[in-house]
Amino acid sequence: MPTRRRHFLVAAGALFVAGCSDADPNAANGTPNESNESDGNDTSDADANDTAPDCSGNRVRVAATAGAPAAEDVLSDLGVVDAVAIERAAEEGPQEVRTTRVPSLGGGDFVAVGGSYYAVERTRIGTEETPVIPLDVSWSEGQQAPADARMEPFEALSEADQDVLLRIVYGSDGEGEHPQGSLNVQDYPASYPDGDEGSAFTGEVWVRWDGRTYRVNGGEPTTQQQRVYRFEAEEVGTDEADLQEAVAGAYRLDLDGLPEEERAVVKEAVSGSYAGCADGAFALRDRLAEVEALPAGGWYVRFDGEDYVLSVTASEA
Repeated sequence: MPTRRRHFLVAAGALFVAGCSDADPNAANGTPNESNESDGNDTSDADANDTAPDCSGNRVRVAATAGAPAAEDVLSDLGVVDAVAIERAAEEGPQEVRTTRVPSLGGGDFVAVGGSYYAVERTRIGTEETPVIPLDVSWSEGQQAPADARMEPFEALSEADQDVLLRIVYGSDGEGEHPQGSLNVQDYPASYPDGDEGSAFTGEVWVRWDGRTYRVNGGEPTTQQQRVYRFEAEEVGTDEADLQEAVAGAYRLDLDGLPEEERAVVKEAVSGSYAGCADGAFALRDRLAEVEALPAGGWYVRFDGEDYVLSVTASEA
């Protein structure tokens, strides 16, 4: 599958580096280093692993979290904007999105929409010249439209106009909340891939939405180079077991058949943690670096019939 962005929160499998002030930039999974560095008097490594060798060179630490990631740890947060796009992809088929930014929702994300779980695929199609209307959108507490203003309820707007306001008001990630205090957006390039004909945003219009009145002023239509992405949503099931099966198929690595030196490292890690410089530790690190890691760092593995999330990091002692 494409590069994945799921927000796996592997709290117990967090990476730790001891005996140095900076993590090796070539660490296998690129996970940021924790801030509790050794001050020279810290003996936590020795307490965690009394049998670790006295390493004078590179050192590897392996930690393990038992079990598969829970649903709340693997689902991407969906704002209103993303939810609308995925709902349409689920109901109508692939959806094209045009934007000047990289979408927050990536290929391989797992999401929950309407009581079902979906695997999302994102494909960059290319760049196209897209019709746009530059919009000014403003709102302040208690704002009212003039008596002779052109008014439109949000529900009466076209789907394209609704999408534009969702992105402007809720933001590109779609947090699902109206602004607090005030909003003032100018020259927003609202894209209309199917053309701007029929848009209500020609000149000034006031939009009544969830008890608020937004002033929208549309400028002269033009075009803009925008990235084009295609989103697809495949339903994987309606309960957590279905989701876990899909996540396992996408990420889980079977560690049966490891060479004995690597197996010994994993066995020690799942029993507590491993910290040392055995050849097997570096071999394990290199092996895992060749397969896809979880976005938050670490690898979802099966070892001796049990599921774990392994975290691996290396540093200079």
